[in-house]
Amino acid sequence: MRRTWIKLFCDQWLRGSIRKEAIETRGIFADLLAMAGDSAFGDDGMIQLAEEVGFTDQALSGILNVPVKTWLSAKERLSNHPDPKENRIEVILLSQGYGLRIINWTAYQSEYQRQKKYRVSKKESPPQTPKERQIEGEGEGEQIVTQVTTKVTKKVTEKEKGNPETIDFSRLPFEIQKELSHINRRLENLKMNIKKAENQAKQDYYEREIRIAEKEKQKIVKSLRVQ
Repeated sequence: MRRTWIKLFCDQWLRGSIRKEAIETRGIFADLLAMAGDSAFGDDGMIQLAEEVGFTDQALSGILNVPVKTWLSAKERLSNHPDPKENRIEVILLSQGYGLRIINWTAYQSEYQRQKKYRVSKKESPPQTPKERQIEGEGEGEQIVTQVTTKVTKKVTEKEKGNPETIDFSRLPFEIQKELSHINRRLENLKMNIKKAENQAKQDYYEREIRIAEKEKQKIVKSLRVQ
């Protein structure tokens, strides 16, 4: 399951053992955390393209926009540290290439799963006129913000259902708007990135991500029902 955010412990990041690592290693590890959160296999902290389909060193260095030598050095440091307790990723061989698993991902990122029931609950209930809404927080805490929302008055017709071109997204429940907006932004960024792709590995990666995002969008739209 893809996530819109991941949790980063400020104290551990700024003053923990990761601070002893080279800036390239720290930067690459932060990128890997984001990739794990954005991965369809994110519940387990896995970074891979599909079932049994992973990456090559050339592909990952291209995606991370670092030299292959820099990536290899960081991968070795993060997966084969002189102190095994400091290992942060695990390299897993797949039928095609390899995947990466963030060690202790479930323990550190449990907050997202804990809030899942609240996000589902909010999706099931249309927003009321104005009220204080509690939204998912970033990091360990949660923010309370006031969201002035308008009650949905227009029903999704059978003609509109399942067709993203005919649905007025502004009249959908707040949480569905938010999720679709996130996917649309991701699609825009991916389409921009594919034009700037410097090599075939990057282009292949962005094309796969576009297909996955479009499938997710279609799945949400098709799930809409007449209220």
